[in-house]
Amino acid sequence: MPKLLSGKISLKSLKKLYSNQSLTLEELGISDSANNQEADSVNNQKNVKRSPICYKTQEEVFLVTSLFENLVLKNAQERNNFINLINEDKKTCIQTEYSKGTARALAEFEQGGQAVIGIDLFSKVFNQCSVYPLAIVGEGKLKAVQPIMQNNGKPITPATDLCMDKGSYKPNPKIFKQGDYPLGYSIAVIYLKEGNKDSPGRVFSDIMKTNEGQHLLHSAGLIPIQLSK
Repeated sequence: MPKLLSGKISLKSLKKLYSNQSLTLEELGISDSANNQEADSVNNQKNVKRSPICYKTQEEVFLVTSLFENLVLKNAQERNNFINLINEDKKTCIQTEYSKGTARALAEFEQGGQAVIGIDLFSKVFNQCSVYPLAIVGEGKLKAVQPIMQNNGKPITPATDLCMDKGSYKPNPKIFKQGDYPLGYSIAVIYLKEGNKDSPGRVFSDIMKTNEGQHLLHSAGLIPIQLSK
């Protein structure tokens, strides 16, 4: 599937997929005339499937869905459709259990029987090779942005073996710092100024900008603005 998509997907397609609208393979640029085995397997689906949003905790569900809703969905109808889908997913997750549902989705992906597109936290991309992170084409943009790069500075592609090269790729901080990644977002520390006295909030903010603080943010799944080796 990643190869057929040339390793990318548009925000427009993601919005359709997660606002209860049909998304065909043709709309993704996958032709019925594709002549390889992978294309034949995918083309048999007619429409693209989305992966149910099933996570271990309600906190993860809230974080992923609220971020996607605020970053991607711009009108009330899209948001309402998305909320309805999330409620349906909750029922599915309860019935299948998180671990069984995830295992089933990965098995279908690896066997080539089902092409599934899903959303998740960026930190989940690393130390696994069952799911390929698609580059995103922002609205009104022509070029896809892949926020993961190899150690040689080049972005990953569908040809990159994520299983064999688990330690050879990492986030590209420049992409996030410049605001180029459509699904990226910034975090801030808001604190009350107390005259010339350093407030606890200011001290915490300064600590987070040290090398140690940046490594701590990185270990928590966030993308540091600078990270020394």
